[in-house]
Amino acid sequence: MAQHGILRFSLIGHALGGLAGMQLALDYPDRIERIVVINGWLTLHPHTRRCFQVRQDLLLNVGVEAFVRAQPLFLYPAEWMAGNQTRLDQEDSHHVTHFQGMENLMRRLHALMSADFSARAAAIPQPVLVIASQDDLLVPWSCSTELAAALPNATEQMMTWGGHAMSVTDPEKFNALLLQWLDQTDDVQPLQRVAG
Repeated sequence: MAQHGILRFSLIGHALGGLAGMQLALDYPDRIERIVVINGWLTLHPHTRRCFQVRQDLLLNVGVEAFVRAQPLFLYPAEWMAGNQTRLDQEDSHHVTHFQGMENLMRRLHALMSADFSARAAAIPQPVLVIASQDDLLVPWSCSTELAAALPNATEQMMTWGGHAMSVTDPEKFNALLLQWLDQTDDVQPLQRVAG
């Protein structure tokens, strides 16, 4: 980004992407203007760990196709899935054909399971929007509430429906919340980092 003259930027990240955004804010505080963390956490919830372990077991013991076919169960509400079977079948086929590779996926799962911001969240001064959905099967909404409380300059937005992938299942509401916060924080300067 620096090579292209982008010295400061806002970052929107879902789950691992949001955790990466918080890490970037810690490593490069002068580069990050603000962060949106979708379904993030301070430290991994036991339920989420179980879900990741099930996904890992499917991949290692049953295979790529079973892993891919189980993925929507963690992402979407049941009623949305029932009404979008053709789309899900197409996505399954695409993800199997273009599978990212065992090594890459295992590294991603390891990064997700070991990410822990419980001792560092207070050192992130940037404005942060924390978004979650109350019916998220993969990451309980309480994780986002806990994360927002630990960040010094956070706003929490809670959707009542949409599952883990609420930006897909309810994009109108999700985008409205996102754009409203971006407008509100367009000229907001981050809090000063406190030494110590």
